[in-house]
Amino acid sequence: MRRSVGLPCHRAAVLPWVFLLAACADASRITLPGRVEEPRALPSKQGPTGGRILYAAGTLTTDLFSMDADGSDVVRLTTAASSESAPAWAPDGKRTLFASDADNGFSFAIYIMNADGTGVTRLTTPPVSEDDTSPRALGPYVVFVRQDFTATTRAIWWMNDDGTDLTRLTSGPADSDPAPSPNGKLVAFIRDGDVHVVDAVTGAVTRLTTTADVESSPAWSPGGKQIAFAQRNPGPSNQDLFVMNADGTAITQLTNTPSVDERAPRWSPDGKRIAFSATVLGEWMSIWIMDADGTSLNRITPPAEFNHYLGAWAR
Repeated sequence: MRRSVGLPCHRAAVLPWVFLLAACADASRITLPGRVEEPRALPSKQGPTGGRILYAAGTLTTDLFSMDADGSDVVRLTTAASSESAPAWAPDGKRTLFASDADNGFSFAIYIMNADGTGVTRLTTPPVSEDDTSPRALGPYVVFVRQDFTATTRAIWWMNDDGTDLTRLTSGPADSDPAPSPNGKLVAFIRDGDVHVVDAVTGAVTRLTTTADVESSPAWSPGGKQIAFAQRNPGPSNQDLFVMNADGTAITQLTNTPSVDERAPRWSPDGKRIAFSATVLGEWMSIWIMDADGTSLNRITPPAEFNHYLGAWAR
């Protein structure tokens, strides 16, 4: 592999949110591209953690948690006064990657810890004017976003899972939301509001979407055949979830909720469901799960006086 390169919660709004989502899940309005059959998911490297969902929760600062896919067995992983974000499974599938501003002044750095929150180790030390965020496992490596506030630039970087051999992967100047493919050869990301893919071997970049809307949070299906993503409509300015083939064809809308913002789709390890974060009618953000065709919606985090930011499900 070449290395050169929150608002107050109104709990009465929960029922309207349920009805809105139920409406968007109308099977007559949702069709997967050509009814593409998802191939068997790649063997999980996560062992007993394979079905666990990672997320951040809080208000001014956030801590990290894990839970089962039905919202049960919640385990708090961090209790620091700092802010932790963007949890994801590490390359070994047994540890957790995340970003934190705990030990680096005002800058965020990338950390790794055991799945139970122990053994926290810092992997990067960015300059004070830069943030390292959004870590994800790319095969045996780790990709992340480095943002330079002085030059107002963002690019995708990668490194070994011990923080060594730090290398820039994309040119920027405004690249974000890295999402490695299951085979560890490609990284989907956002550039200029569209989904792109970079080949980690050759460095070649391919643009997958060319819409007037703003895309974010791409996520590969476990079999590598599809990419889910969020799209913000500049008209009513709400965000819905979509899915497309891995080559950018057959874009299909999964949710259609003008009063709801859905974001950060994450596939289940078997590729049959998608988890996401959503905000509706002034509520705090919560985590939901639906089938991969947009049906069978289920809220898995209860109403609370803080936000739930989905981090990861499958690797």
